[in-house]
Amino acid sequence: MKLKYLEYFIVIAEQKSLHKAAEVLFNSQPNLTRAMHSLEEEVGAELLIRSNQGVELTPIGESLYYYAKSILTQLDAVSGLKMLSQETVQSKLNVAVARIIFADDLMLRFYETVKSNHTTINLFETTVEEVINSVATIQSEIGIVAINTFQFPIFRRSLELKEMEYEVLDRGPIYIQVSEESPLLKQEKIYARDLLDYSYIHLPYDYYANINFGLDMGGVRFSDFRKTITMNNYHAIIRMLKHADAFIFGNKWQMEELAKGRIVSREIEDVTGEMLLIWIKRKKEVISGNCRKFLQLFREYYGDKSDTRDT
Repeated sequence: MKLKYLEYFIVIAEQKSLHKAAEVLFNSQPNLTRAMHSLEEEVGAELLIRSNQGVELTPIGESLYYYAKSILTQLDAVSGLKMLSQETVQSKLNVAVARIIFADDLMLRFYETVKSNHTTINLFETTVEEVINSVATIQSEIGIVAINTFQFPIFRRSLELKEMEYEVLDRGPIYIQVSEESPLLKQEKIYARDLLDYSYIHLPYDYYANINFGLDMGGVRFSDFRKTITMNNYHAIIRMLKHADAFIFGNKWQMEELAKGRIVSREIEDVTGEMLLIWIKRKKEVISGNCRKFLQLFREYYGDKSDTRDT
């Protein structure tokens, strides 16, 4: 199988058009058509569905796309070794994150660990659903999420369908996190019904957030919160918490970092279940050395020492 044909195939899949792909590749459309026919004969299946609107991937074509992206990414990394020297070293880290606020010095320690002259860190803070998609489509090498045990069975099934694997690093209670000035902290115990008068700050809703609408918290459901604030940036959420009469549902892994900003964490008396801290990756794919270094540091910060691997 010619690597050049795989490169053509990836561009065609992303452009959704042979004509546009030809322009991007500075090649002719007939050449690309012949290359795709050759690739389909070698695979033994149709890869592209052609129409007047462009091209779409068949199910087999979609699988080949992700494998081809992975193969070419790894080949680029191997080729990059030829350019390494003691004077010039490039390090990259692509991680997607959902529902956890990292310690400020985590990335600084990673930078000091890799000892590179040129370091690129892409930290994609988003929803759980987008973390899965980002890793599945090779935009991020790994993903890190904090989800509750109510969401976990569907989360695990989604990973299986996308040929991904996971490891549970730690588990802990579900917290609310509020400004230290919040009237809620005057109470000895906090129940879910006590939160109804306050604004609930959350990331944009996704499939996994919607699962929470079926979660019963002492007779209170997520749909009962009438005051909500939707934000897509963790640091903006922290600033909002400091000044608004509001709360977030959180976890123990961000307690220490939030406390630096005068945000207090308290358990909720009538909420069942736990939070799980999980990292994910694509199956049968070896993660890069930089990513392994990051995971080692991440475990030092957040991981449980017990063996909870499920891969």
